[in-house]
Amino acid sequence: MSDTSELVQKDLVRQLGMLAKQRREEIGISRDLLAKEAGIEARATIEDFEHGKHLPSGDTQRKLEKALGWRLGAIKDAMGITDRQASTITMEELDAEDSQYLASQGAIPSLALVSDDDLLAEVARRFRRQRGEPVNLGKSGLPVVLGYWKR
Repeated sequence: MSDTSELVQKDLVRQLGMLAKQRREEIGISRDLLAKEAGIEARATIEDFEHGKHLPSGDTQRKLEKALGWRLGAIKDAMGITDRQASTITMEELDAEDSQYLASQGAIPSLALVSDDDLLAEVARRFRRQRGEPVNLGKSGLPVVLGYWKR
């Protein structure tokens, strides 16, 4: 592999890792929860990927794509891009075309698929976290506050 090709590959891994971290933070979960949802044994795998240290293996890539709501094969496809700067790869290029299908397959839901109740509970969770109060996880996989919203 040429020096230029190696640099392009490293830039691509860094960009994909940054986008993975961005998505994880958008859906409001920790690396530990992402690892659990994706069925990945080592949290360090996700941390190393997010920091651009290395690209996960093929099977782990597919698990991460599913858990992050990215289309299957998005990481491999992005790693094949050599005719443009890595920084131009966007979340939209990685996202699943059919997020309803991914949600039905057990992927972590995108915000568009989360109920209003869960979104409101997430806002409450963040306020409580700022005050140092305990929070819990709801059935959707998003953190929610138990008993905070009366129905």
